Amino acid sequence: MEEIDKQKANDLEELANKTIGKNISGIRNMQGMSRLTLAAKANLDYSYLGQIERGEVTMSHFILLKLCCALDIRMSNSLYEDVPDAVTHFLKEINPID
Repeated sequence: MEEIDKQKANDLEELANKTIGKNISGIRNMQGMSRLTLAAKANLDYSYLGQIERGEVTMSHFILLKLCCALDIRMSNSLYEDVPDAVTHFLKEINPID
């Protein structure tokens, strides 16, 4: 991948992280749950959960699964629905299925 593509990929990854983190935070708030409570239910460090919700880190699938279980939601497209089309378009562009 060219250097420009690497920078674009990093920028889009950050955008996706921020969107997913915002969605997790929104679901948590809709449920009336504090960050401290969610962190405890998901067995995560409170500060790490804050980083996730602010989109500062890329979490593993396992961490996402733990959060979904703690929020009592399915790990589905609902967490990704607001991820900008630019992210998915770029990923399809650099990883063609054909």
